[in-house]
Amino acid sequence: MKLTIITKEDHEDRREIRQYIESIKDDLHEGVDFNVYDSKTKEAQSVMQLYGLMQYPAIVITRPLDGSVIQTWQGMPLPRKSEIVYFANS
Repeated sequence: MKLTIITKEDHEDRREIRQYIESIKDDLHEGVDFNVYDSKTKEAQSVMQLYGLMQYPAIVITRPLDGSVIQTWQGMPLPRKSEIVYFANS
């Protein structure tokens, strides 16, 4: 699976978001393609547009072969870590 998280560096909850990202890394299987982008990058803007994401942080889990969406989350509050890990490791 591919897990992409898009953050906004000046987001008021940036410290919580960073800690959240770090805690997810430890629970992902080796084969998960995990990417974190700042909202100002071309990659982030492309993902946001492609999947119709409008709020930060944005989290999207896709199938690696065709890019089809498995699950998305947007904005605060952040989803439970167990949800992210479940879908990403499926």
